[in-house]
Amino acid sequence: MEKKQLKSNTNHIRLDVYLQQHYDVSRVVIKKWITKQYISVNDTIITKPSFLLSEGDSINCHIQPEDPLPTIQASSISLDYIYEDTDLIIINKAAGLLVHKGTNKQEKTLVDYLKEAQTNLYDYGDPERIGIVHRLDRQTEGLLVIAKSKLAYESLTQQFRNRTIKKRYYALLKGNLNHDIDVNQPIARHPKHRYKYCVDPTGKEALTKFAVKNKYNSMTLCDIELVSGRTHQIRVHAHYLGYPIIGDEIYSKTTRQSGQLLQAYQLSFMHPRLNKQLTIKLNISTRLKEHHA
Repeated sequence: MEKKQLKSNTNHIRLDVYLQQHYDVSRVVIKKWITKQYISVNDTIITKPSFLLSEGDSINCHIQPEDPLPTIQASSISLDYIYEDTDLIIINKAAGLLVHKGTNKQEKTLVDYLKEAQTNLYDYGDPERIGIVHRLDRQTEGLLVIAKSKLAYESLTQQFRNRTIKKRYYALLKGNLNHDIDVNQPIARHPKHRYKYCVDPTGKEALTKFAVKNKYNSMTLCDIELVSGRTHQIRVHAHYLGYPIIGDEIYSKTTRQSGQLLQAYQLSFMHPRLNKQLTIKLNISTRLKEHHA
């Protein structure tokens, strides 16, 4: 993410025209940034390219890259199948890999690679999200369950809705968290920066349980239980505590080429056909181990 603060020295100039004077990109790209709510003027999100600036206006730009680092190249992808049967697949998703299509329709996603592998996924009507019952952020690595049958899709969707699926994560936090803590704080979209989320009393309830696993120099490895499943929940609650996830380019001032150090390492749910609890657990990833070694 690129952040820039500008100060207008001209009256009655269009916002898109002004920004094009400061960025070496086309007017089309500038308009996209504005409509995506990346630009604010005097702390107010502006969505019209034709907005007229006044002298002294403060313009804040929070530009989200179309392909944040690292991206997964077609030649480097190798899907890590952890479990598969007639109803479902569990994948160990790599950091940098999108689960399904977003704004960049050209970028290949996990769904695309599964299609190429001729994996039979359950199609519920959205060809870009076939089989998908939950997701992980692009830079989050770890376990993702995908439905191959209607039975699995309906059962897993219901279990996620009822919060009976147990999800645990490892995260490397900036700073030394001294004790275990539960964060029970509602989350809503940020009022000024629409690509972000924040703790907000008007938001949706969210509960995250942080357990200290190890402490290192200015870092804490936490074992985290995600009780609810709001967008960016762990990242927002870690930031709220004052111990953001290392490498989180949105919620932490520290950035890394390899993205945020967050791993979905355990997934536990009722198998839709076998009617018994299935628990899959990964060891801590190489990315997290190497950073604190």
